[in-house]
Amino acid sequence: MPSDTASAIGVAALDAVSPYPLEFYSSAGPTSGAGGSISGGSVKPDLSAYANVSTASYGARSSGYSFNGTSAACPHVAGAAALVLGANSGWSGTQTRTYLQTNAIDMGASGKDNDYGYGRLKLGSPSGGGGGGGSTTCTPNSTTLCLNNGRFKVQTTWKKANGQSGNGQAVTLTNDTGYFWFFNSANVEMVLKVLNGCGVNNNFWVYAGGLTNVKVTMTVTDTSNGTVKTYNNPQSTPFQPIQDTGAFNTCP
Repeated sequence: MPSDTASAIGVAALDAVSPYPLEFYSSAGPTSGAGGSISGGSVKPDLSAYANVSTASYGARSSGYSFNGTSAACPHVAGAAALVLGANSGWSGTQTRTYLQTNAIDMGASGKDNDYGYGRLKLGSPSGGGGGGGSTTCTPNSTTLCLNNGRFKVQTTWKKANGQSGNGQAVTLTNDTGYFWFFNSANVEMVLKVLNGCGVNNNFWVYAGGLTNVKVTMTVTDTSNGTVKTYNNPQSTPFQPIQDTGAFNTCP
């Protein structure tokens, strides 16, 4: 299925009225593994958006003829992506996707799950120029580190060569430092820190070291303005140290 591919954003359908229950017809993951096998698939969908909505063509929700289905949910995500790109014309598709995923409101199991993905679509207030995307907040949980006085949100995903994938599990060490484990809580996979280097070169710095060779995507978000930085370690490659002293030119 097209939405099973890693490059596609799979969208689950939620009722448009709080508490936003998942629609019964909304497909759940994981995807099939290599060759159609049951195991080894990826976590899908990626985001959740709204169904049973009022439109000019279908009429008001209250009339009983509201726009329903994932046919309603998907255009919400597409429209949100268009607005984010319109405000940040220099962004790549990956940056746009990361912004939507990191701003989603987590639902269901903590982190990305096979029912809601990263959670319910929330556009926020993207602002153009320099790749910023509006302020957000960081709430620490099992898959999220909130570093440097809670200003920087850090999340990771991993994927094995056999297709198995998941979210890094976050553990805070200090105000600036934390680590992630992937497969076992006793087995640390990567350590990182976000430092305030504003007094040195007017940047916030990101340092990370890994003890793994699986594919890793680390997303760091400056919640004061929505700026996102993504770091990738390729599959079957020893994790290379990250020493990015120009990561975020967003001081103070």
